[in-house]
Amino acid sequence: MTTAERDLFESLPPYEGGTAAEPVFNCGAGLAVETAAGSAEDSFLKCIDGTTAEEFLRFCAALAQSGLTLDNADDNDDLLCREYYDEKNRQIVYTYYSFAQRRARILLDRSSCRLPVFCASGLPEKRADTALMQFGLYYNTMDSGTTCDCGMCYALRLHDNSVVLIDGGEYEQATDAAMDELIRCLRHMTGTADGEKIVIAAWFCTHNHNDHMDVFSKLIRFHHELFDVRRVMFNFTSKTLLDYDNACTDRMKTRLREYYPAVLFKKLHAGQRFALSNAQFEVVTAHEDILPDAYDETHLYRGMNETTTVLKIMFEGQSLLLLGDSETRNGEALRRNYQNRGLSCTYLQAAHHGINKVEEIYAFIKAEKVLMPQCRYINERSQKENFAVLCRYNDLANVFFAGDCTRIFTITPEKTVKEVFPVVGYHYDGSEY
Repeated sequence: MTTAERDLFESLPPYEGGTAAEPVFNCGAGLAVETAAGSAEDSFLKCIDGTTAEEFLRFCAALAQSGLTLDNADDNDDLLCREYYDEKNRQIVYTYYSFAQRRARILLDRSSCRLPVFCASGLPEKRADTALMQFGLYYNTMDSGTTCDCGMCYALRLHDNSVVLIDGGEYEQATDAAMDELIRCLRHMTGTADGEKIVIAAWFCTHNHNDHMDVFSKLIRFHHELFDVRRVMFNFTSKTLLDYDNACTDRMKTRLREYYPAVLFKKLHAGQRFALSNAQFEVVTAHEDILPDAYDETHLYRGMNETTTVLKIMFEGQSLLLLGDSETRNGEALRRNYQNRGLSCTYLQAAHHGINKVEEIYAFIKAEKVLMPQCRYINERSQKENFAVLCRYNDLANVFFAGDCTRIFTITPEKTVKEVFPVVGYHYDGSEY
């Protein structure tokens, strides 16, 4: 930990109890483009081991007494969570306690806006239903520059007629025809006419791999005038923790700042709960949950997939659980964060396009339907062993493949209406992205 990083935590009241774990971790920026040394808006994580809930709550009381403003609190049988605003240092202090680990985590978040600001809408409620779309991407074997076997794109239309857009496929899937079809489907979901902007309440990205952001990045480059993008939320790790040269991340951030300079950003942390329109959001786990245990002095994560943020969205008495590309250690954190409450959902996005077994996740989560961001052929042939694990805990009749078609579920508390549209787009057409 550098002197500057130590000074950041010394601005807080001391944590009385437990043992401070070493080192302090740089947990990444928001919309700032990072270098190998990080950025000016990086977040930092300090862990306290062997502590108690009572010690944690005394620390929270000290934060409030020191002048920090409590923006949100949520306590349950697994986690105690607090979010404060530190006006003097212009940062979010997010802290949570895990009963299972007897560990407190303290995060200095220097890139996020305050939760009350982030959630303020200003849009009137226009409808009484919610629509969930699994957009049909073209999947094939991985052949760089031609086709790919991954990617996922989801959208949730809310009561105020805004849309939460989730991830997006790889550039091979972002053909001009596919982009036009995505825009058409978003207009269909919202009923917006040509010339009327589609409001993106938030773009959520599970993790910063190409196949989860290239479609969105192309969308805002070539069609930014069609959209009003109001919020962005993700939790990408720092380049100081995971050595990656990922041009798609810098490209996305640069375009957001160019086309939507007023966009609000929120870095998501485990235990956070908030609402946009009629949808409630709950952060199930983020990459900080596997720190410091993943630290072995040579590397921290086995790969980018381990940095996935798992998010649950609740609406109309139903829910969508987004696993991104979760792997084993994400599953361990997920089960730990919900070991007393359990975890269930209506729609479960299958992890990592069906490429991972992650039996510990599928055995733990109770799901009614599975949304598979993959084509049927790959799941049932080259990934058949992994797919068999998923089907061990879920009925194949309730598994919906994104490679089959685009599906839109329009949901009210009384009923769900399904619409189906064909996949548009084939091999990569060479268009810019």
